[in-house]
Amino acid sequence: MALPKLPPHREEPPEEEEEELGGAMTFLEHLEELRERLIKSLLGFGLATIFCLCFSGTLFNVMIKPFDWGIGNERQPIMNIKDKIAPHLDRFIDTIKPHFFGGKDSDSSTEQTDLPKTETQTALPTDSSASISPKAARGYTNVLTYHSPFEGFMVRIKLAIVGGIFLAFPILFYQAWRFIAPGLYKKEKRFIFPTVISAWFCFVTGGLFAYFFVLPIMVYFFGSFSTPDIPGFWSTDRYFTNSLHIMLAFGVVFEEPVVILLLAFVGLIRYRHLKKWRPYVIVGIFVVAAVITPPDPVSQTMCAIPLLLLYEISAQCVRIYQRTRGIVDEKEESEEEEATP
Repeated sequence: MALPKLPPHREEPPEEEEEELGGAMTFLEHLEELRERLIKSLLGFGLATIFCLCFSGTLFNVMIKPFDWGIGNERQPIMNIKDKIAPHLDRFIDTIKPHFFGGKDSDSSTEQTDLPKTETQTALPTDSSASISPKAARGYTNVLTYHSPFEGFMVRIKLAIVGGIFLAFPILFYQAWRFIAPGLYKKEKRFIFPTVISAWFCFVTGGLFAYFFVLPIMVYFFGSFSTPDIPGFWSTDRYFTNSLHIMLAFGVVFEEPVVILLLAFVGLIRYRHLKKWRPYVIVGIFVVAAVITPPDPVSQTMCAIPLLLLYEISAQCVRIYQRTRGIVDEKEESEEEEATP
């Protein structure tokens, strides 16, 4: 007598392996999801840009402040690091200046002759609130000018676009996250909102760092090459374009801690990886700083140093996270056993 066949044994999935957020999706469903996320991102970016366009005049006055701080037109009210390092920059500029001007000592001629004062909107003030920058005191003139009839209008459009990126960054990042969410597990869902908030905070912090620290020093450095004989007439469009480019670049590179911690939370990297990659990361950071900043050692160094500090801070945060979670790599455990007598 044949025994009845039992149903096949179904193994229960382990508790730690959870179901995916969205399940499997076909290629057409991925395209539809991508189209939906792009539409929402463009809609949020467009509304933020229109909002910033309504206040483009205010944004223009805000963005021109680093120029005034750099040339000594105004004293920077907070975090005035430019005047503190100005003497060191002056020594460096005086060293390299003969190679650019054929050995002509423009500073000595400036001290011996009285220069006529320029009566322009950006003329150096004589009150006590002005910068004590040595180059500004010698009367070196740098003025922003329009080189085309449409330059003033295009500058405000660019300000609105970049302002829209900063304002709509949480929406853009959230839509990008939701697009990749179907391939993640439910346990990783809790990282969505903290990641979006921290990413937006780091993005804005990078832009503010460039605004208060990098731009005034860069303006001071490049403005120092103007002389009474050859004054500097800066293109307004080029100044704003370069300034916005630098602020966006610093906002992006300041996302380094968010990316590292997120990869550590999902288990893709460990502290030993960050420790092993440190020499290569240092070289890569200086390469990235050279690419995203103007070709001068001042701005490159000011971009590389924060990135190195952020990398070290992120590595230590990953180490603390692993200890609190009790995550110990096999290599780390074997090294600790060999180290103990």
